[in-house]
Amino acid sequence: MFFAYDDYSQAVVNLEGTKELNDESILAMLKKLMKHKDFKRSPKKPFTLMSSCGQGIEHRMRAILSPEKGKLVIDTATVVKKTFPFVNHISQSSNR
Repeated sequence: MFFAYDDYSQAVVNLEGTKELNDESILAMLKKLMKHKDFKRSPKKPFTLMSSCGQGIEHRMRAILSPEKGKLVIDTATVVKKTFPFVNHISQSSNR
């Protein structure tokens, strides 16, 4: 599963599944997020995307984000902390 979580609005965007997590799938999901109708961003204001993956392809990720006024921060610890309640809920729901 590939989800994007907006910490400000606490909205979750489902980007559907991918069979493997590799550089190309990360870039494909990032492109999909930029086009997703539920990914709300102000056209006049920059935003910051925090990711727990993408080490080694940061320049390619930034190339996707910068036309949308997006910045990138790769910080696994913060992503895990912010998304833990959602991931825990999904995990418990799938175990039922």
